[in-house]
Amino acid sequence: MSSPQAVKSWFQKYVNAPRYKSRESMRFTTADGVKLHAVRLAGPGDCGATVVLAHGFANWHRHPKIHEFANQLAEHVNVIVLDMRGHGFSEGTSTLGALEYLDVAAAAQQVPSSDALILIGTSMGSAASVIYAGRAAHGDGGRRADAVVAISGPAWWGGRDAARGVGRVLELAASPFMRASMKYLMRVRIQGMRQDGRVDPVTVVGEIAPAPVVIIHDKADWYFGVDQVEAMKSAAGPTGQLWWRDGGHATDLFSAELCEQIVNEIINPVIRSRRTPGKLQNYSGGVVEVANAEVRVEGDPPVVVDG
Repeated sequence: MSSPQAVKSWFQKYVNAPRYKSRESMRFTTADGVKLHAVRLAGPGDCGATVVLAHGFANWHRHPKIHEFANQLAEHVNVIVLDMRGHGFSEGTSTLGALEYLDVAAAAQQVPSSDALILIGTSMGSAASVIYAGRAAHGDGGRRADAVVAISGPAWWGGRDAARGVGRVLELAASPFMRASMKYLMRVRIQGMRQDGRVDPVTVVGEIAPAPVVIIHDKADWYFGVDQVEAMKSAAGPTGQLWWRDGGHATDLFSAELCEQIVNEIINPVIRSRRTPGKLQNYSGGVVEVANAEVRVEGDPPVVVDG
């Protein structure tokens, strides 16, 4: 990208970023005391689901592609668009994935119990969504997610991808000059690559079942390689799906077509399941009976058990 193009891109993403025409501003606090900002977009009345949309590193709720995708989702469901810690109007500093699951947890608490909880995350936000959902399903606090969509996310942290684009992110985090530049130019405050308490998403993704986990990735992704994607798919178990997409990394994969596919193949079946007590919704749309808390399914893997 040339210098004029870079300046134009920066201006569009941060200075002249689009505003939401109809939204509710939200403020809430994480379990470790970080005050977060988000906006809530109302979907159709009694739509039955809320999406928590968690962005990746160096993005925020008004990033043009996030803004567009959130509005597309809001045609179908309620949407909470989060500023992760250290980003946008939220307080705190980014830990590059170590504690961001607490941000997703705090946003999930804002979702009414009457709504299905759908987590959609990109890159760092993908990891945060998976880690929160896995911990909640394991009984470590928080409400279970009804579905997780992990876009361009990692399976693990550390040096195995240091030669890829993630190595550049770590260089930025290690440079005081770059940290200061990102703070003033991009609304990003970085703590650094915190290691204590860091969880690899691949170690918890299997806990999320029977809720579906959809992994969306470009084979040519320059941050997280195919080996990570395949590891996540394997660890996700029978309710995991892998959707390959061309286009790049994270928000580069957003499109109206992807939104429609997520709504039709993941969100709507989850909503139908919640409205059909004692039944189990398949990805294909079929329904099987659930008796005596024992699930026996043939064919496609289940989305969620209700009751």
